Amino acid sequence: MKKKTSILLLVAALFAIISVPAWATGLTPEKMMDVYIDSIYENDMATVADFSKSDDMNVTFDDTQITLPAAGENAIEIVREMENGLFDMQIGLPSANEDIALLSDRAVYKEDGYTQAVQVADGDIHIVTSVLNDEAQQEFAYDFSLPNGAYMKYADYGNDNSVLIYNEADEAIYTLVPGIVKDANCREVDFVWDLQGNTLVHGIAEGQDLAYPVNI
Repeated sequence: MKKKTSILLLVAALFAIISVPAWATGLTPEKMMDVYIDSIYENDMATVADFSKSDDMNVTFDDTQITLPAAGENAIEIVREMENGLFDMQIGLPSANEDIALLSDRAVYKEDGYTQAVQVADGDIHIVTSVLNDEAQQEFAYDFSLPNGAYMKYADYGNDNSVLIYNEADEAIYTLVPGIVKDANCREVDFVWDLQGNTLVHGIAEGQDLAYPVNI
């Protein structure tokens, strides 16, 4: 039986009330991220992993086990049962964070100048990065450690530059999809989405006048 393609969503957006700047509403960056993450799924029936109740940072959806990095680590581990064995890969976050907040719908990793929230919902992985100011890191590299014979390449359909992950049998089994990027004034922001071998670089394009924080 053919298994449906799973989706790894690297998503980006930042919501404010109508078009009022975030700073004028009194919303903190954490609250703006809350509003965004709550809106990712229109389906209220989506099953969202609760990491605040998971001692070992593990969640299981159908045939896939996902483990988020603990303090001092930076790799999201994904093990999926396939018809011909296990497909085991890792997604390396940009840094190993010591400050982690485990919430009911996400794990939040705090770094100097930015935070990253990781949510797992219906087996999809959402990574939302809030860049807090113009002195903070603006681009983020995600290193993928794949099994032997697996590879990544841009999809040959659509116009969003989605990236597909193939197993050794040339079957596309994961999709990486960019979302939108918005600044604190709710303006869409040009972004970098660049596949370099097994590394995906995602961030803010240069040469823009932005209001921070910006969510990627």
